[in-house]
Amino acid sequence: MKKYLLILLLGCALCAGIFAQNIYVSASGNDNNDGLSEARAVKTLNTAVTKANAINGKVMVIGTLNGQSESYGGIYNKWSFGAIFRIADIRRELIISGKPNAAGSERAVISTAGSEAMVLIIDNSIIRFEYIEISGGEGEYGMGLEIVNNANVTLGQGAVVTGNSLFGVFIYSGTCIMEGGDIRDNRNNGVVVYEGSSLILRNGFIRNNLSPDNGGGVVVVSRGSFSMTGGTISGNSAVQAGGGVFVYTGGRFDQTGGTINNNNAGQSPDVYRAYGTLGSNP
Repeated sequence: MKKYLLILLLGCALCAGIFAQNIYVSASGNDNNDGLSEARAVKTLNTAVTKANAINGKVMVIGTLNGQSESYGGIYNKWSFGAIFRIADIRRELIISGKPNAAGSERAVISTAGSEAMVLIIDNSIIRFEYIEISGGEGEYGMGLEIVNNANVTLGQGAVVTGNSLFGVFIYSGTCIMEGGDIRDNRNNGVVVYEGSSLILRNGFIRNNLSPDNGGGVVVVSRGSFSMTGGTISGNSAVQAGGGVFVYTGGRFDQTGGTINNNNAGQSPDVYRAYGTLGSNP
């Protein structure tokens, strides 16, 4: 009897995974909708995240979400206060995705272009992004993605962070894992790993990012750690040092795989250490 009960429970668990529901969000949606189909999409990312978390589901983004879709009415440019989008206190892995191979108006984008605001803060949450672009952070504090307060963010297949004026990704007391993502074409550092945070690059790209001083691709500082087991860091530029990776006071960089090449800087174009720690190296 116990054997059959166990099989039944396992079957129910598998069915729950197979039939997990999506919550759809679109700028043309309505937050009074249930979000269970594209025709009944909600309007704001915050509503979609809340609904998906309640049913152990997944958020599907259709088209571009921006300041107008989020009912954003001001221009902020302060650290950790200026993001149009914010996800907080989601303590199981929540997938936020676009449609694979979507094009045109259906391509999933989270953007703040034209607002001078940061794009997205992930606070004390576990989030995985797939097939989606995070872009358009403009102004003095125009970050693309800020990861704070023990948040854990995975940039999976098709996740792109691009076109932000400050950092592509800023990690402060959190973790970012790259498993096929692409951090590219940001205008002041691709990734900054700060204050006890971690960057783990397993697969994907950090490329063509710029810095007016140090660390075009990745800056690791102040007890931050960067572990690279795969992926590629290339085409990044810094005016001073470490076009690919810049390891500063208290930071640590370990590389056991992947490729760092074709970066540019005044000194040590690929990797530069300034009082930080370079650990294992292939």
